[in-house]
Amino acid sequence: MSDNYQNYQLLLAKAAQLYEKHGIGRPEPLHTDFRGKYMDALKQLCLEDNNFVLVHDLNNVMLEAMREAIWKEIEAELRSEDLDLVSKGEDGLSYELNEVSQIHVGAHGGDGRIWFGVYCSEKDHKHKYDKIKKSLESFLSGGELDKEKKYPWWRYVDTNLNLKNPTREALEILSNEDKRKKVVKKIAQGLQELLEVIEDIAMVNAIEEGAKTGLVSEEEIFKILERVS
Repeated sequence: MSDNYQNYQLLLAKAAQLYEKHGIGRPEPLHTDFRGKYMDALKQLCLEDNNFVLVHDLNNVMLEAMREAIWKEIEAELRSEDLDLVSKGEDGLSYELNEVSQIHVGAHGGDGRIWFGVYCSEKDHKHKYDKIKKSLESFLSGGELDKEKKYPWWRYVDTNLNLKNPTREALEILSNEDKRKKVVKKIAQGLQELLEVIEDIAMVNAIEEGAKTGLVSEEEIFKILERVS
């Protein structure tokens, strides 16, 4: 067993002792009264030996593990709905719609908020990009501005959790199994809604194409348009 591994174990053990000693996690007012002492003790712990390096590494690993865990749980939730997403490690999930477009799930830029949307490059496939954008904006609300012209429709999940630089409150939510499951279900429901709309639009397009050749009546098209609107 390496010295580094033992150092990590020792650091975590000392931090856990401080957590218990200063009453962090207990009901108010104990939590508030002892938080200052707890943080001061952690500062001193960081100053010992090479703990700055250990804390840095632990923080990076913690963030990666947290994101990967969320993506895996979303993947498992949607697999039960017959939607098989492909993991991109800590970067998120993807689901191929066709040769030029996919559904992506990830954590956005600096604010780290969870988002999902449809990827299709306007530069490489302008006609399809424009068609996807127009179709989805007709059926789904809350779409965000696509500055990079790669996501004709995307939106944030209403959680306000930052997966890039999470607050203490966010970590408490993500560490709680019941609360984390609520977040996962919210994301999964949004993705399921998106996929259902995409499937409905594809059906409408196919039927309208069929009508041009006389294979489908206008009455049938009207019924389907009414169902998905």
